Amino acid sequence: MSKQSIKLSYSSTLKKLCVSVPLWLSSSFTLKFSSLCLRASVVILSSTFMFSCSLPNEPGPMPKVLIPTPYEPMLNVFGVLRHDGIPGSSFFHVERIVTTEEMYEMDVDVLIRNASVILKATSTYCMWTFTHADEDSMYHGYYYNKDFIPESGEKYELIIKADGYPDITADCRVPVRSIINSHQIDNSNKQVTITVEPDSIVSEYRLYLQFNDMTEQYFLQPPSNGELSVNWQNTANDPTFQLIAVEKNLRHYRTTSSGIIPQTYHEDGSTVSGGLGVFGAVTVLKKE
Repeated sequence: MSKQSIKLSYSSTLKKLCVSVPLWLSSSFTLKFSSLCLRASVVILSSTFMFSCSLPNEPGPMPKVLIPTPYEPMLNVFGVLRHDGIPGSSFFHVERIVTTEEMYEMDVDVLIRNASVILKATSTYCMWTFTHADEDSMYHGYYYNKDFIPESGEKYELIIKADGYPDITADCRVPVRSIINSHQIDNSNKQVTITVEPDSIVSEYRLYLQFNDMTEQYFLQPPSNGELSVNWQNTANDPTFQLIAVEKNLRHYRTTSSGIIPQTYHEDGSTVSGGLGVFGAVTVLKKE
């Protein structure tokens, strides 16, 4: 296996590990689990099966020409703008890709701690700098701005610079933080129905139903009439819920096949230029 294929495999493995769990329930849960995913993906690839990733079992479409390329240092970013009304909940995780040899080393340090992470709103030209968390913090490896709150419908441009690596650039638009117009819990049919205002920015809704002992997660396509409906599996009744609106970049990243199977080719799910990874936005919808 070439170094190029290892490079894509590593990034895709991290993506599948970290996106296959509820990333959007809370920023603290996201960061703790993403950090766990990072360590797991470096140490042992078989950890992917512990998190029930739906890995493909058939080869993907093969490219017409295979061009061997040398290993090139690049950055790998996982950036999420969280429109939830909480200052400082948005974050960027910045790391470097690894070589074939480093994949099998136990204590590989992939974190980038001295990157310049700049965010700009395209309509107002306001700019924010995200800084690295303290080294002794549980959030080291992540960049924050404690005052930043995304604006509904705003388009943001990202640029990440680090010595020795190509710049990463990307953009995304934040879904509108609309109000849930109505919701109904039907215990007899184990069904929840939620009505929302349609938003053209949204590519996917993620519904989390919380029961006493577990959480059920559903991925829903935006409905034309604004009505979302699911039947839950839990034997319990009266779930509480949280509804998340997701824009196109994060949906694309989640749905792109993993490339960790040897001798197969899969599309790279990155939505950034100059490196690997994703920059996207989610909005927590408000209940009436």
